[in-house]
Amino acid sequence: MAEEEKRRRVRVAVGVCVGLGAVELVFFGLIWLSWFQSYLSWDPQSYGDPPAAYQEKSLYVAAAAGVAVLVAAAFRSWRVVIGQVITGGALLMLAFATGSAAQGYYESSYESACHAGGFCDAPAPAR
Repeated sequence: MAEEEKRRRVRVAVGVCVGLGAVELVFFGLIWLSWFQSYLSWDPQSYGDPPAAYQEKSLYVAAAAGVAVLVAAAFRSWRVVIGQVITGGALLMLAFATGSAAQGYYESSYESACHAGGFCDAPAPAR
């Protein structure tokens, strides 16, 4: 009977770990999708939002993974701790990689809008 209980606990821990990771990745994706939709415009003088605020929001998702690590450690669920550490690290790397790529896309979009509208002498918007 003890072996069956151990297997059940492992299944629950793995399920919690996968569920939390999936939810965190969905939130991360929604944040960056909302940034991307700010670029969907037919106006040649339009440029999207700066990515810094979206990068900050995606770092909050990684922080949520850190909080999940602390909660799982308090309950001594080491499988969830390990899974959330991996997920949090991956989210941090994704946040910084996506943020730097998005900054380049933002600057390119701003330059294109600048040349299309002739407002190039205006200072670049705050990042």
